[in-house]
Amino acid sequence: MKISEKYKEKWITALTSGKYTQAEGELYDGHGNYCAVGVALHACSNIPKRRLEQVTIANDLCTEDIKKIPSELMDGSIINSEIMEFNDDDLHSFEWIADWINKNVETA
Repeated sequence: MKISEKYKEKWITALTSGKYTQAEGELYDGHGNYCAVGVALHACSNIPKRRLEQVTIANDLCTEDIKKIPSELMDGSIINSEIMEFNDDDLHSFEWIADWINKNVETA
């Protein structure tokens, strides 16, 4: 499980910034709430909210957006699966998820 050091740092910072409120089951719900993967796509990959709102998984974004996303965050990857489970099923906080990312996600 590897992403760039810069991407990892930006993701952890965004998750713990208090700027994002948490949602389950959607990358972005259209009302200011994101899942943990949605935070990464918005804060680190610069995917606009309006496009995140149109899909439930990163793989359904347009090709232009997909090129900005590390493959490790695409649907079906280990990191994506783990984070989605922590966010949507286990209902862990962004702070808990950020701590897990810090401890478990290696950088390239």
